[in-house]
Amino acid sequence: MMAGLEEWARAATRPPGRTLEEEAEARAEAAARKKPLVSMERSVEVRRFMGRWFVAASIGTPFEQGMMNCVEEYAWDEERGRVDVQFAMQANPTAGATVLAQRMTPTNDLNTSFRLVPKVLGLWSPVGFTYLLLEMDPDYEACMVGVPDRSYLWLMTREAHPAEETVQGLLERAKRLGYDPTKIKRVTHETAPENAPEKATAEEAPTGC
Repeated sequence: MMAGLEEWARAATRPPGRTLEEEAEARAEAAARKKPLVSMERSVEVRRFMGRWFVAASIGTPFEQGMMNCVEEYAWDEERGRVDVQFAMQANPTAGATVLAQRMTPTNDLNTSFRLVPKVLGLWSPVGFTYLLLEMDPDYEACMVGVPDRSYLWLMTREAHPAEETVQGLLERAKRLGYDPTKIKRVTHETAPENAPEKATAEEAPTGC
């Protein structure tokens, strides 16, 4: 009898149309959102992580709102022990690319947490940001990047037009990590802008917004 009453009470407070499993999943996601994000626990081969990544979907910075053809290019600087980054994007198909220069320095032995420093108005910012690798495909074909407070998120793939199941897998993983799926926006990719970076060399990258 008590078990029946308990089940009735849970059903009475459950949103209409939601099963017990869905309710449990929603509660788990709500609990996850209260905890700061941490980077993935599996180590990453930093050289395999380098190269070109297309942003398939994101919770972007103010600079990225409404942008298309968002592409990140990573290059490992062995001497300085850091990643040089160029982030290119377009406002529309005929506009030239805005290219932002950044630097990332690993902050853990797994190469999954970095201190990212952007270049602003021609100068390297004295303030760094925590850049977390949250998910990496075993073949280094897809990855997910975020920040501890979930204010930003980037779902990236090696292809401009990845399989939908790849993107959906990343979206589901982001949801399980406590991201609000309604805030994640798809990024359109058409032809690459003419002045998009061919190779990431952050020292030489032009200043963006």
